[in-house]
Amino acid sequence: KSQKRIDELTNEIKLLKAFANNYIDSNLILDQRNEHWIIEGLHVYLAIKYMETFYPDKKFVGRLQTMKLLQPYAVSKLSFNEGFQVFAEQMLRANNYQPLNTPKIDLIRFNERIGSPYMAGLAFRYLESYIGTGAFEKVLKNILPLTSAAAVEALIQAASPKDIRGFFTIYLKKNRPLDLKLKRLSSTASDYRFEIQRQGFEALPLKLDYLKKKKTTKSQWLAPNATVLNIPKKVDADYIAINTALGLHEVNKRKNR
Repeated sequence: KSQKRIDELTNEIKLLKAFANNYIDSNLILDQRNEHWIIEGLHVYLAIKYMETFYPDKKFVGRLQTMKLLQPYAVSKLSFNEGFQVFAEQMLRANNYQPLNTPKIDLIRFNERIGSPYMAGLAFRYLESYIGTGAFEKVLKNILPLTSAAAVEALIQAASPKDIRGFFTIYLKKNRPLDLKLKRLSSTASDYRFEIQRQGFEALPLKLDYLKKKKTTKSQWLAPNATVLNIPKKVDADYIAINTALGLHEVNKRKNR
């Protein structure tokens, strides 16, 4: 029965991928050499949303999560969608980072097939989280007739209730990856004071999560240039963290909490 469920899921994903690829590629008429990240990013974004909706508890390693050999490792606890993040960040760890707007002909093989599409899909997921699902759904409903990246950018800007210029001027074009560090500075009788040290993507908004027993209890978006946080001591959380889960690609997230 277990193998049957795995086969059914595999077939579902293959069918989703085939349908989405055919529909998007047939209706979104963009320059596939220079604007490939939009097309491929939508493919991955739809896969992420599908798994979030129908298989939210599915693990990245599937049945292997039950193996005692893997259980001590963090990979056994990753959700299926966090696997996209793992592969997107592999280009950083291998020192093969290339910006999303790199022409397809200039991408190395791994980035062309995996790194860049996964990073683009996560970028759309990041935008949805930041501007809101309702606003992003408006983008999806009106994106297919468009014929240029500039038109896509204008559509997203028009639909967004927030300023997202940093995404297009920094995230797409930055020639070095993001790296963050959350450093505790001081405390008072009522607050903790933290500093966010940013390397790259300085003008992008970051998501702050409050976690208790490894589960997020509260989230908030920080201003694009926020570098100092004041956290009340009475907050119901074991710790705070920035850029967790399906966030922006980053070199090392161990310093983010």
